[in-house]
Amino acid sequence: MAQSKFLGLTVSDGVKGIITAFLGATALTIYNIITTGWPDAAQLLDTLRVGLAAAIGYILKNLLSNSDGEFLKKES
Repeated sequence: MAQSKFLGLTVSDGVKGIITAFLGATALTIYNIITTGWPDAAQLLDTLRVGLAAAIGYILKNLLSNSDGEFLKKES
């Protein structure tokens, strides 16, 4: 599968961002359950925010990387 070019994104970048968000939110929820018991509404909202931040971070990383995976470098 081809990587996206510098300042470009592919559909797979979005899908991987969603997967990253889901995994990050799931990990945080499991952590909250282990440490404090079942989460309340405020903790679940915080978990959604963490998942969204993880997805945005992943997509920004891909947007600012070239097709060789080099961060903040133009295409060679």
